[in-house]
Amino acid sequence: MTSRINQEPQNKIVEDITSLDVALRELKTGIQYTEARMYEYSSANSYDITGALASSSGGNQVLATILITATSADASSFLSAFMPELWIPNTSTPYHDTLASNYQIIYNKIITDDTTKMQYWYTIGARNAVSASTFYLKAHIYSTAPVTVTYVRIV
Repeated sequence: MTSRINQEPQNKIVEDITSLDVALRELKTGIQYTEARMYEYSSANSYDITGALASSSGGNQVLATILITATSADASSFLSAFMPELWIPNTSTPYHDTLASNYQIIYNKIITDDTTKMQYWYTIGARNAVSASTFYLKAHIYSTAPVTVTYVRIV
């Protein structure tokens, strides 16, 4: 017969394993967990979407809004990050929003309940009066699974 005093080392081992299991489960289901290998979607030396930007007589006007959808190639859930590369010939190459320039760039992820699809919106706006121009957008999407990407210009 084992006394309670003799069971203490066994109970300590069980507690340690349980706490490790809880920590591992929290890590795997948390936002900080990603697979070691990330897949990159990029269209090599070409741009993914191009178009015309209208002129603006004043500030705070939206010139283009683009919806970018990354869909898992094997219908599995994944995590992803979006890094845009924009070129507007009337500005520096590639374009960087300095918060004082004529063009304002805003983008973010759209929250959905479909884990096999990630969507991002991308808006090019005018802070000041600008002349008509063109734009060239290339998306770099890093994900934990292979993805296919589609682009739709809304504005």
